[in-house]
Amino acid sequence: MNAAAAAAAAMPIPGDFAAIPGISAWDAEMLCDAYKAVTKAGCWENIKNFAGESFMFSRENWLGEVQKHMALMDQHSGCSYGVTMRNMESIAKDGWDAYVASCISYFEKKQAAAAAVNT
Repeated sequence: MNAAAAAAAAMPIPGDFAAIPGISAWDAEMLCDAYKAVTKAGCWENIKNFAGESFMFSRENWLGEVQKHMALMDQHSGCSYGVTMRNMESIAKDGWDAYVASCISYFEKKQAAAAAVNT
């Protein structure tokens, strides 16, 4: 198996945030909830084309539809909701594979920085 095929085989299925290294169980649960909600609401194109400054303060009707499908909406602070939706925006704009790669890259850099401090 070549490197590209190995990477594709190791790629988590779309929406499986728990399989991405460096994402905590709680964050994975929140992200998965939002991912499912955006899918149920049929709003991936809306998120991809979002031009507002803030998901938290936006009054877009389609965001209300997404929120209706978020089982964990009441567990969010304004900040965590905004960060979660920015993650959904990244997936909508760049695709799942690029999103996972960026998460893994960030996690690896974070580990390397921590290791450098501890040496």
